[in-house]
Amino acid sequence: MRKTISIVAPFDPITKSELDALRSFLTDQHYDFVFVYPSEEGILPIEVRKELLKRVLKPYRKMGVNAPSGEVTSLTSVDEEALVHKGEFYRIAPGIHRFILEKGYYLPQVVEANCSTHRATHSKSVAALCVELAKYHHVNPEKAYIAGMLHDITKNKEDAYHQRILEKEKPEKLQLNHKVWHSYTARYWLKENMGLCDEEILKAIDTHTIGDAKSKLGQILYIADKCEPTRGYDAKKELSLAKKDLQAAALLVLTEAKAYILEKEGMHV
Repeated sequence: MRKTISIVAPFDPITKSELDALRSFLTDQHYDFVFVYPSEEGILPIEVRKELLKRVLKPYRKMGVNAPSGEVTSLTSVDEEALVHKGEFYRIAPGIHRFILEKGYYLPQVVEANCSTHRATHSKSVAALCVELAKYHHVNPEKAYIAGMLHDITKNKEDAYHQRILEKEKPEKLQLNHKVWHSYTARYWLKENMGLCDEEILKAIDTHTIGDAKSKLGQILYIADKCEPTRGYDAKKELSLAKKDLQAAALLVLTEAKAYILEKEGMHV
């Protein structure tokens, strides 16, 4: 009779350290088979977390996903899962990192952890509008959602943070107003912490402040950032045009933005 054990934890998502802990039950503690199962509490639905577990455990013949039975223990060291929710995606177990990114899992939690409440609300609204506009122009809605959610991820950082990155990576951007620096530093934060390397998304985020986007995704993000509902002004004209002609709508929004800045701050951009 083989010796088995069932391990229960949120697995929201399973991390590298948790996977190591599961593997140790097959070596240090000499179990013949380890069953794992997500507990009820969690951000993602339990069925989604089960699917993520199956993907991670696929290479391991002596581990599988099953309802807990027999000897059951809890894996209580879930601190790394909380860090994933803050954007440290490099802690995610191998086999699901790309899938989680592509599906946009945990992005609301990442934004809430790194942005002010106001900025998080804005980002969620931008993401929703990006998805809506993407459908009119055959742009990948998942990429549109990711770009919208994460475009302001470094907005709350101190100027010193942006200066440190830009001095090394893009010193020419330091000549621009400090209010737009976050659009250029976001790509480095996203690459380092979340492993986001999709150049189409990163370029769209690069160009979301000063309106120099050339791609459809970039134009969608620029328009959505300026016209999302929580900003509180009537953007029906701009959005109606955006559904028909992205380039014309982006130019209209840019023209209006320049006029607004000139009136408010007495300066040209």
